[in-house]
Amino acid sequence: RLLVPLVLLGVAAAHEERSVAAVQKVIQMLTDMSATTKKEKQAEEVAFGQFSTWCSQEQASLKGELSKNGADIETLSAEIGKLESDITQLGEAIGA
Repeated sequence: RLLVPLVLLGVAAAHEERSVAAVQKVIQMLTDMSATTKKEKQAEEVAFGQFSTWCSQEQASLKGELSKNGADIETLSAEIGKLESDITQLGEAIGA
């Protein structure tokens, strides 16, 4: 009779130890996950900073190119107009 309660007490203690070990394992896993996500977040912040800088530089570069190309279009349009006028005058001179 005395042996059964002692066996049950031993089983309960073993179950409690496994339960505590499982909880400790979960806590360790969560701690590891937290550390990993903090490292990943920091790496993402660095990558985003680099990307943001690249975007700003590209935007400035593209604005400059658009301005230059706009001026080139105006210059070339004026030159085309002059050349068309020259074609008309030369055509008239040949036809005369």
